[in-house]
Amino acid sequence: MSSIAVYFQKTFPKIDSLFILKLLYMIQAWIKISSNNDIDDDLKYCGEYNVENSINMDKLRLLENIETYDIALVKEKFERLAKYHKLFALYRFDETKITKELLLHSVRMIEPTTKLPKIHTIFRGNDSKRNEVRLEYEIAELSIKLLDMPEDSILFVPYTEGFGYVDYINNKISIEENRNVNEQEFLVELINLLENKMITLEPYIPFRDKFKSPYEYILSFPPQGQQSYRESNHLKYINNSRINLLDGYYFNDIVQNTEKKAVIMMSVKFAYRQSYHLMRKQLIQSNSLEAIIQLPPKLHGVTNSEMMLYVINKEKTSSNIQFINLVGEQFEKKLGRRKHLANIEDIIDIYKKKQEIEGVSIIATYKMLEENNFSLVLSKYFSKIETNSIVKKNKIFLEDFATIKKSQSFIDNEIGNLVYEISPSHFNKNGFTKECGKEIKLEAIEKIANYQLEQFDILVSSKGSIGKVAIIGDIKQTIIGSQAVHIIRVKKNKKYHAIALYMFLKSKNGQSALQQLTNGRVMPIISTAQFNKMEIPNFSDKQLIELVDNFNKQIELQKEINQVEQQIDKINNINL
Repeated sequence: MSSIAVYFQKTFPKIDSLFILKLLYMIQAWIKISSNNDIDDDLKYCGEYNVENSINMDKLRLLENIETYDIALVKEKFERLAKYHKLFALYRFDETKITKELLLHSVRMIEPTTKLPKIHTIFRGNDSKRNEVRLEYEIAELSIKLLDMPEDSILFVPYTEGFGYVDYINNKISIEENRNVNEQEFLVELINLLENKMITLEPYIPFRDKFKSPYEYILSFPPQGQQSYRESNHLKYINNSRINLLDGYYFNDIVQNTEKKAVIMMSVKFAYRQSYHLMRKQLIQSNSLEAIIQLPPKLHGVTNSEMMLYVINKEKTSSNIQFINLVGEQFEKKLGRRKHLANIEDIIDIYKKKQEIEGVSIIATYKMLEENNFSLVLSKYFSKIETNSIVKKNKIFLEDFATIKKSQSFIDNEIGNLVYEISPSHFNKNGFTKECGKEIKLEAIEKIANYQLEQFDILVSSKGSIGKVAIIGDIKQTIIGSQAVHIIRVKKNKKYHAIALYMFLKSKNGQSALQQLTNGRVMPIISTAQFNKMEIPNFSDKQLIELVDNFNKQIELQKEINQVEQQIDKINNINL
């Protein structure tokens, strides 16, 4: 945020910061339109910045002209300015919130060159809608460059919150009305005036009447999550039993009504779920899909779901589809606590030249797509993706390798058998997890036996914090898993297979695979059925030996870490 915005926040802490910023933007807009000769002289801005000669006037003289800071007079001027610019008709001048001191500071400090935050970085959509996908700017930049639009073409942006893309395009932009059309219209006029953009707002059209004529270029980042679906303008035109497929309706509408190119961001679930199978098949058979780009996780606002960019090209001549994998250090960078996309020009180069790069880019033929039942999951098409010491060549389903069951909720009784209930917070970071957890008493002997843990059982957190993994060691006490975990028990060669699976699940590819299974936005979960169909490496004998060796090395390193931490604790407590 700019220094002037921070100053106003600190000076007026009791006034909403967005309200102040809107006032500052309006002062800047007032200055800008005052250069218009058609505006009455008495309506032109007459604050500390002098429009006519672009120099600062004497402050003492300004203070004598007290009417400049009269709230009622400024409001009256804004109302009269509405006939010259729609922005002033849309702005709500609330004199109950604007103090004389705030107005004085605003008029004194704002000039045409004053650097305020970019409008789209402050007003990113309706913040009360927690499941909206609010666009991170590197994704917007990448998407615009993928479209590669001619300068005279118009971009249509439906089903999208915020304006994160405006920095990367100078073309005319047409967007669709959303639920909060008054605020949206105000922001459109503000961006057009202050940032010299050409955005127009189209009336909302329901699905059944939508897209009377195709659009040449479309960019869309549809909402994700059931809460967003339920709040959608389009919901009343969709069978309620199909609410989870609403993003698929968005997708189909865009594809069918694209004349040349479109870029659409969708959750990774669209790539593999059976409920979207027919949509994927029709998309591939229509030869409209040019490329799929897997984005790094946790890169795009409030949703933790992995996302993909789908590049639609109605003018493509080949039936092949390019898969690009951006998950990895080559295309990720961290600034502070936030993850960002890196090397965007390299990504565009890979896309335009249709390069095949091991682990990054591959060209899939129609036959390959058909053989994989039109799944669009990247791992099905990359012949080799390295993850630590595991090379994913041959894969099997987890259900063929192990039995999987979800633990249950247990009620602590005053009497009964004493057991340990282990939760993800009790998992050891490295090595075996042994007797630990919350002590509870249970009466149901049969239930205890059914869920009692054994040596080499693997536990995976499958509710809330997804991805924590533990492997049970040689235990003497009775331990059960909490309802937040799934229990995985390998079917044969327990020691080697269990340790190998544990190491895979902790790896980058294993963690990515677990995230792809995740459902739910408020409370992420993984179901038993999804675990069953999870693809894992078909470990070779050599890999099994290497992974067990690496596991033992982790244990030794963890011991050294524990010793160092104990020494640090001793130092911290000397003479205390």
